[in-house]
Amino acid sequence: EDNVGKFTRYTSSSNPHAKGGKNYGVASKDEQSKRLKRVKTLRMRIAAGEFKGVSIVNTLNRDESVKWLIHKMEGLRASFDPNNLPTRTKEAFDTYVKSRMKAPTFQEYLRLMSKDKIGDKKAMRIILDPALNWDKNFISPREAQSAKTTLSTLEDRATYWKESEAAATHRNLSNTKRRALYEGQKA
Repeated sequence: EDNVGKFTRYTSSSNPHAKGGKNYGVASKDEQSKRLKRVKTLRMRIAAGEFKGVSIVNTLNRDESVKWLIHKMEGLRASFDPNNLPTRTKEAFDTYVKSRMKAPTFQEYLRLMSKDKIGDKKAMRIILDPALNWDKNFISPREAQSAKTTLSTLEDRATYWKESEAAATHRNLSNTKRRALYEGQKA
């Protein structure tokens, strides 16, 4: 009872969107600990590479986080060319998926799966046989669905991003030039 509201982040007085005096956020130390463990576990799963195409960057403090975000945004801005827009669209992705489904290896997998007494393991053993000429990078749908979800622990293995001095100097010079141009346009 004593902890209720102690760790509350938003209350009706500080949050204009709160209704009826409801508390939002952490209600107890136990709940706060559980939330931190969930966040840490997810961070460890990302760091372990369980989510393809997703990476995590740790920074030492808020200022480092802001610098990292600015660094990334400047990189994106520099890499964007309005004359050469990205070609990867929903239609291109759909075409890619359809082509993979019509590929000979997937068709052979479907043919093998339709036979009696042949399951996923046996079909994959046949497809991955070095003597046969099938795509060896093929992953069966069942194999993709049953991948292990996590091996992570709550150990802390953080690696920290640090902006190099050359990058910081370049960023500061760019910002100074941009400000000078902006001030010149205002006058």
